[in-house]
Parts: sequence; C-alpha cells; structure tokens
Amino acid sequence: MTDTSKPSLVWFRQDLRLADQAALAAAAGEGPVVGCYILDDENPGDWRIGSAQRWWLHHSLKSLTDALAAYGVPLVLRRGSATTQVAQLAKEIGAARVVRPVIGDEDPVHSASLAEPTSGERSAPRRLSAP
Repeated sequence: MTDTSKPSLVWFRQDLRLADQAALAAAAGEGPVVGCYILDDENPGDWRIGSAQRWWLHHSLKSLTDALAAYGVPLVLRRGSATTQVAQLAKEIGAARVVRPVIGDEDPVHSASLAEPTSGERSAPRRLSAP
C-alpha cells in the first residue's frame, strides 16, 4: 500500500506536455505531486542538445512550469547527472515514488540506481489511452 501523504516525483524527460501524460495522471491519482526536469549534460547519450534546442527547451519548460502551477504542482529544475539528481530530489522531498514516462523502445523495468532512493519508482506509458 502506498502512503498518499508523501508526494510522487514525476520525472519529465522528453515529453513536456500535460495532455495525455500517463505518468502525471497516475501520480496525481495517488496524492500530491512534484514535477522535475533534469538537464543532464554529464551523461547525455544520444540526447545532448545544442544551443537552438536549449532555446526551445527554455520556453517549453516555462510553459510546463506555468501549466503545472495552475494545478498547484511545482516543477523543480536541476542540472547534472539525471540519476543522481532524481535520487537526491526524491530524498529531499520524501517522495513515496518516482514516476516517469517510457520513451520509445525503453524497457519499463527500472535501473536499480533509481529504485534505491524510493521503493516505488516505476514507469508509465507515455500516452494514456481514452477508455
């Protein structure tokens, strides 16, 4: 059973929209929510972004911040190793779980490094289908 008094940390990664955001919907259905976005230039893999993309990202994060604020959900912005920053933030806010959308062909099974800080880290499909 999940403690609904503790917040869920929703880790926004590439999909910065609220519409059809299954991870956010799942977290909101279980209690308070804190959103986060981590700019990971330390371990970007195929996702290191250039200056034009950073300009777009800045404006997208501003829109996401405003949209979440309308629902009383804060968005925390961090820079550094994503796994380190998410684990640290989850600990700081006392998160009951970390929820993130699945991206592409990604395996929905989570890495142990993310599961350690909270016992309830899980992925949700990127899109939520209408019933």
